[in-house]
Amino acid sequence: VSLYNGTTDPLTNVSIYIPIPQKGENISPYSDYFQVEEHGFDMSANVTSLPEGWTVRYGTVAAETEGNLFRYDNPPVLEHASGTYASGHNMIRLTYTSSGGTFAAGETARFLISYGATSESAQSDSSNLFRPMVVYQSGGSWNAPDTLPWLWAGLQSGVIDGTVYVDVDRNGTYDAGTDTPVRNAIVTAQVE
Repeated sequence: VSLYNGTTDPLTNVSIYIPIPQKGENISPYSDYFQVEEHGFDMSANVTSLPEGWTVRYGTVAAETEGNLFRYDNPPVLEHASGTYASGHNMIRLTYTSSGGTFAAGETARFLISYGATSESAQSDSSNLFRPMVVYQSGGSWNAPDTLPWLWAGLQSGVIDGTVYVDVDRNGTYDAGTDTPVRNAIVTAQVE
C-alpha cells in the first residue's frame, strides 16, 4: 500500500484503515468504503514493513449502520486494539505520528502487508474484494475519505498427489523396484 500527498498542503491526523477480511462479514453495507459484498474466507494480516513515523494497530471494527455511516468525521472505531494481529481482528489502522503528525506535501509512505488465509477447508473456491480508506485533515478541516485501489484475494482448491522418492537411477520419474519411496515426507506448496 502506498500513500502520496499530492496536494500543496500538509495533511494532519492521517490514518489509513485497511480491512482484514473475515468470512461472511461486510463492515460497510451502506457505503462502499471497504467492500461491496460479504467476504468469502477468513484472512490474517501482518504489517511487515512500516515506514518511520507510523504506528500500526490491529483491532475489530463493528459494521456501519444506516444511521452511522463511515465518513471523514466518523471513521471506524477500532476496538480491542493491539500492536499485534490476533484471530478475529478485521481492521488495521496505520497512523502518522512523525513531525507532529504532519504529512508534508509531496511526501510518500509505503507499507508492506502480508495476508494469509486460515486453514478451514470449507473456505476454498471463494474470494475477498476489499480496499483501504484514508482519513485526514487539510487546512484544519476534515476531508472526505479517500479510498485506495481495490484488493482481491482468492482461494482455489486443488490436490497434490504423487510419490516422494529418491531417484536412484536419476531419470526424473518414479520407477517402482528401483527408486526408494520416502515415507511420511512433508510436502508444502508455495505461491511465488
